[in-house]
Amino acid sequence: MTRILIAVVFLLTSVCLFAQEFDQIQELVAKKRLEQLDRHLAVRKEIYDNVEVIRKYKNHLPKELIELPREELSSVVPVFFQQAAGLGVSPVAELAFAQKLQILMYPALANFESSVKAFQKDIGEDPTGNLTVWQIHHLERRAGMQTSGDLPFYPTDLYSTANEEFAMAKGTMVMHGESSAYPVNQVTITCYRKASFCEYSQVDISFPKYKAWGTPRFTMSPEAYVERYDIASWKNNVVESVPRNTGGNCRITSLSLNFTTKEFFYITKNGPGKCTFLERLASPRISQLMDGGEVAREEMKKLESQRFFMLSTDYQTSTLQILQRLSDLPEN
Repeated sequence: MTRILIAVVFLLTSVCLFAQEFDQIQELVAKKRLEQLDRHLAVRKEIYDNVEVIRKYKNHLPKELIELPREELSSVVPVFFQQAAGLGVSPVAELAFAQKLQILMYPALANFESSVKAFQKDIGEDPTGNLTVWQIHHLERRAGMQTSGDLPFYPTDLYSTANEEFAMAKGTMVMHGESSAYPVNQVTITCYRKASFCEYSQVDISFPKYKAWGTPRFTMSPEAYVERYDIASWKNNVVESVPRNTGGNCRITSLSLNFTTKEFFYITKNGPGKCTFLERLASPRISQLMDGGEVAREEMKKLESQRFFMLSTDYQTSTLQILQRLSDLPEN
């Protein structure tokens, strides 16, 4: 009987928990994720940006690093150096390095040693012909950036529609006066007059990053991030939302949507709560829904430029010379 009562109490408690407002549960989950991300980035920064640790091990050859005491390897040596050393002592190391050098436009299959030296020189290292773990790490990163692919999809152009009962806007959310962590995104805002709320849904695309764990690649948020906003007013094709997260949060957000002028704003202000992970805003942060295709094209241009200047210096020089000669040709 006691077990049955405990089970009933547990069931009622669970039902009460899931009966809470959806956005309150979502806020708790988002806060937890932010805390986990903050801790992850702090650990990553401590390891990757620790100049003393990098300086201590960067010039080790793969075999030298592998032969260090096991305790030192597991507790002090950065993981990316261990991975580089593992590749460097493998039976297929030369072939693997040659393939990566070829990706970077070094003639490694024809002349491996000279290609290694040219790569070492291009990254500001002594051209010894023997790759250190630091150099192997950068070789992998540079080759990975070249093979990281294209955008999984291009965000939609700015689009909106509205009538007396329903309104929707799609595009890319762009911050005014600040850079966004995810400049390429796809946002859909849908408003329902009778239900008196708007849903804000956002999918983010992360671009390949040189300093990142794992292989550089495009990643897309696994599911849309959804927020719900109660409607404060809906007049003359203008929808204003009630501020969200007002219950003691660091920041509060709201929507201001004008379907006549096609201006759609996401506004972030300081909230009444304490800011643990975020700084207080000096002024309201204004983000606007805009043409997503143009934003994506500009970000891809930046990535392509970054990729080009990671290639062999000789290849860069030859390519720029050819482009210059082509530009000098008379127009027909």
